[in-house]
This record gives sequence, C-alpha cells and structure tokens, in this order.
Amino acid sequence: MNLQFNASSNYNGLIGYAHDAHFEGLLIDNLTLDATGYSYVGALIGYADNVSITRVYGQGIDNISGASSVGGLVGELHNGALESSSIWSYCDMNGCQQGEVSGTGDNIGGLVGKLVNSQLRYGSAGLSIVAEPASSSIAVGGLVGLAQSSVIESSQAHGTISAAQSDQVGGLAGTLDNSTVLQSSASGDVTGRDEIGGLIGGITSGSQSLVENSYNDDANLTATTKIGGLVGFVGDNSSIKHTYASAHISGTSDIGGLIGILTSPSTVINSYYDNQTYSQTSNGIGEPRTTKQLEETQVAGGTVDGQQTFVGWDFSTSWDPASSCRAPRVNS
Repeated sequence: MNLQFNASSNYNGLIGYAHDAHFEGLLIDNLTLDATGYSYVGALIGYADNVSITRVYGQGIDNISGASSVGGLVGELHNGALESSSIWSYCDMNGCQQGEVSGTGDNIGGLVGKLVNSQLRYGSAGLSIVAEPASSSIAVGGLVGLAQSSVIESSQAHGTISAAQSDQVGGLAGTLDNSTVLQSSASGDVTGRDEIGGLIGGITSGSQSLVENSYNDDANLTATTKIGGLVGFVGDNSSIKHTYASAHISGTSDIGGLIGILTSPSTVINSYYDNQTYSQTSNGIGEPRTTKQLEETQVAGGTVDGQQTFVGWDFSTSWDPASSCRAPRVNS
C-alpha cells in the first residue's frame, strides 16, 4: 500500500476517524502525509476510539506532519489496544533513509501521538521526531507523545528527537499521566527545553505512574532544565523500579544521571546510571555505577569492583543479563 496525499482538514490518515473497529495484518509502505496545520494525524488512523490494532506495520515512511496529536501510526487512541505493530524508515543494503514525524502542537509521537485509557504492547518506532522550532509543544516522545491512564509494555523507540522549544520530551514517551511503562527501552539523541529524559520526559504530579524494568541506552540529551538520563521530572506519588540509564547530558540546572527532579513521596528502587557517560556531581537520585559494573554484572546483586548492582532484578524472565560489553536488555 503506497500513500501520498495532502490534507485540508483535521482527522487524517488511511482512515480519519474510527470507532468500534479492529485492524489486523496491514502493511503501509512508502508514506508521505502532509497535514500541516491540522490535528489528529496518523498513517493508519487520525483519531481512534474503542479500536484494537494488531500486526500493523509502516515501512518506508518519509514524512508525517501535522499540528497536535500527530503519531506515526495513530494520532490519538482512546479506550483501545495496539499490539505487535511498528513503524520504520526505509532501509536496504545501503542503509536507512531516516523518515520523520513532525508537529507544531502538543502530543507528537513516533507510533501514537496521544494514548488514553489504552494498552500498547510490543510496539516499536524508528523515526526522527521533530517539534517545529517555532512551536512550544508539550509531550513529545519517540514512541508516544502523551500516555494518560494507559500501559506501555515490551516496547521500544529508536531515533533522534529534535524539540528545542518543547517541554516534556522523552526518548520513549514525552509525558506519563497515571500510566505504566514496563520492560521498555529507548535509544537516540533528545533535544528539548524543560523536563527532558532519555526514556520519559515528565511524569505528572499526583498521577501514581510506574516505570519498571526499563532503560535508556547511549543517548545525548540537551535541554535547559529538569534533565534526567531516564526521566526529567517525576511528580509526587510515582515509582521508578529496576531501571538504568546511560546518557551524556548537557543543560544548566536540575540535572541527574537517572532523574532530574524527584518530588516526594515518589520512590526510586534499585535503579542505576552510568557515572562515566554522566560524570557531573550526583544529585543523589539513583545509584551511580561505572560502565564496567553495568556491563559485567552477570547476576542480580552481583559484585564488580566491590559494588553490588542490579539488586532485586529478575534475570529469569524480565531481563537478559549483561554480556559482550553491553548492559542488560529487557526480555520483550
């Protein structure tokens, strides 16, 4: 399926608006979707309510552009499920041509712009994400822009995020609001302004969100304030468990190898950051470890150079142990 078209109103995609529907086993190939100035934009569906999507793939994606709620596959998904689906640039034996998702408003994501009361499992995105420089977007993520009362599980995002004037920008998700992230990861450079994280940009206060068994690996993060290797800002009543981050960070204030700002009574449990990729003074959030300790600790609670690492982690089902000069990976 090849698509190339210009939009003239909101609700854009193969299907602009879908309700009470199921989509399965589709391939969208070589797509360009220009909906500049319009909202609810996605390759498959612009706005979906009570919709399930399984095994839908986008490949050879050139550009998907719009205003707010722009996603690689779905602009907004409410009360639905998205499983075993992905969207990627075009690749051949000569390499990959990096496609992009771009927007001028809020909620911009590589796979879904805004996820509400929904489940996203086994999803992946490999596109560049761009929040236009003239805009002050909120909630920009490599996989999901905003996750609200939702679950993201066993998913990943790979790609550069350029959002220099935007807040709540993350390698996987821009904003978590009363949501859960499990066994997921992100890689790629992230540029933003306020609340910037290698995995999650910001977790809203009072949202009782959870990030567990997840990580960011080898990112360059650039912003002004509230920058964390894993999460930029964690509001109260949320939990971070069994995570790690490896990131080079550039900013001016409220910077942390794992988390930039942590608001009490949120908790961080058995979570680590690479203190050689991030070598600035610790803010006391998360446990610093050397690259060697992260890459050579083979068992939960194992000791390398006199320090235990990955205490309480599940290396039987949740994690694949460190090996071949790399830190652990989630089993997804």
